[in-house]
Amino acid sequence: MFVVQCSRNEAGSARLGMAVSTRAAGNSVRRNRLRRLIRESFRMHRQELPAVDVLVTARPAAAQATNRAVFESLAGLWQRVRGDA
Repeated sequence: MFVVQCSRNEAGSARLGMAVSTRAAGNSVRRNRLRRLIRESFRMHRQELPAVDVLVTARPAAAQATNRAVFESLAGLWQRVRGDA
């Protein structure tokens, strides 16, 4: 549902960037819903992440997914960012 790109930063904590396009998510209501879910998931896992800049790009499947499925998908990606997977 998502693609995550990371690069180390000097800020000392994780920072989030998002790319949720009209093509991937549809109208503004759907795009903003995905942005809210991505932000909330990032907030819940931020303390576990190393000092990286994270760019999350939404794929079309994310627009159709339930909130639970989005959170589960993102949780798996945060684990990969940490290096647990």
